[in-house]
Amino acid sequence: MTLLVVRERPIAHPLIHFELFAHKEFAVGAAVISTVRFAFVGCAVFGVIWLQDVVGMSPFEAGVAVLPLTLPTVVFAPLGGRLCDRLGPRVPLGIGMGPRRGLRTEASPT
Repeated sequence: MTLLVVRERPIAHPLIHFELFAHKEFAVGAAVISTVRFAFVGCAVFGVIWLQDVVGMSPFEAGVAVLPLTLPTVVFAPLGGRLCDRLGPRVPLGIGMGPRRGLRTEASPT
């Protein structure tokens, strides 16, 4: 990430305009979305490995088992984009994080 910033700063037409991060809503929205996506990738990758090594599933079975994790993203990403355009990032992020938090507490073994 540091290399990206160092490389893109002096360029006339950068991939990312870092001035956007001066806006609080953009910076917070980008941070929340990045954190959620990072966690999702970790769960998907290590979840598949766990299903294969610990549970004993084949690679195909493990892939099919985590497929339902990606389907909501495919369905709700366009809807979230439209809501974000209309209402700003707070409402869609709040709506999306609520069910995710509920699912997480429901799945915890305590």
